[in-house]
Amino acid sequence: MIDTLARLELSPHDDFRVVAADIPTPNSPAFENCLEEKAMTWRFPPPPDAPRPPKVIPKHAKAVFQAHIHRAP
Repeated sequence: MIDTLARLELSPHDDFRVVAADIPTPNSPAFENCLEEKAMTWRFPPPPDAPRPPKVIPKHAKAVFQAHIHRAP
C-alpha cells in the first residue's frame, strides 16, 4: 500500500509540466524512484478559470502543489 503526500514543482510558464517531484514512499525506495521519474513526464491543463501567468516571473518563483497519493493492493 502507498499512502504519501507528493510535492510537485511545475514549470513557471503556462505549460504546467512537472519539473521536480518529491514523492516519499519509505517502504519502497525503488517504487519512489519509479514514481518520481514518471511524474517528470506529467503535464496538466490549466484550470479553465485560471488567469494567465504573468509575462515576467520573479527569478526564484516556483509553482508548487501537493497531492495525496493513496494506492491499495
